[in-house]
Amino acid sequence: MFVSIKTIKNTIHVKTQYNPEFTEAAKQIGGVFDFDEKSWIFDSKITDIVTTELLRIFGTDGYNQSCVDVEVTVKKTMKSELGPIYLAGRIIAQAKARDGGARNGEKITFTKKSANSGGSTKYWTTEIEEGAVFRILDLYNGAVKFLDECDAIEYKIIRNVTDDKSIELAKLKAELQRITARIAELES
Repeated sequence: MFVSIKTIKNTIHVKTQYNPEFTEAAKQIGGVFDFDEKSWIFDSKITDIVTTELLRIFGTDGYNQSCVDVEVTVKKTMKSELGPIYLAGRIIAQAKARDGGARNGEKITFTKKSANSGGSTKYWTTEIEEGAVFRILDLYNGAVKFLDECDAIEYKIIRNVTDDKSIELAKLKAELQRITARIAELES
């Protein structure tokens, strides 16, 4: 997943996909980045502040991991100068130079058109053309509201991952009940 939170002694360790907004917030509230662990470390006394920032930026507090898959249609060309295109706290696409093209973010799949690079050599851009269609897989339920704030896109939820997990959990519980009954039968 893109956000995880772990308590170790009197600290909380937060791992996220890189996001400059979260980096700025983490520094502001006293977080220290551990390069070996690749996580932000905070005093556990400010867990409420950290989780508020995670919700504001990523749509999850690091504990609630319910997700959906979303299909996005671009109504108006999206551009970002000298950096990636972010949507709902996620990197959608990222170019590194004008002529190098653009790479999809993690768990992003383009089904119509694709992201490109453009601009000038010095001021290159990451671009997603009008009419492009892509999927964001495993988007936190709480981040869907961020899609409503972007007038350049339309979206639809195509799969509720939480429902899939609930079905799998129900199957496992039924199997456990069957195995427990069989063990009881063999022991008698």
